[in-house]
Amino acid sequence: MRTGLPALKERLPYIEEVHYAIFSSDGSKAPGLDGFNFKLYMQFWEFMKHDLFNVILEFSRRGKLLKGINTSYIALNPKIVASSSFNDFRPISLLNKL
Repeated sequence: MRTGLPALKERLPYIEEVHYAIFSSDGSKAPGLDGFNFKLYMQFWEFMKHDLFNVILEFSRRGKLLKGINTSYIALNPKIVASSSFNDFRPISLLNKL
């Protein structure tokens, strides 16, 4: 980790700092709103580190999340072959996640 740098409010974060923040936590505690805790990010860090870091950078630059990051779609799956009423369907949410 780099030293002697200004506080994060005054500069963008480094990927090493994001890595440190994730890996220094207890990965099994307090899942986020999406249901994933840091253990997922630890396990798949090499695969997703650049995408995750780009989201954090965009948030740091703009002060708000990317448009569509919380997008979800509802699909109705039929429970029976001849579905004719709402009770004949099972709604599921399709979520857009990192």
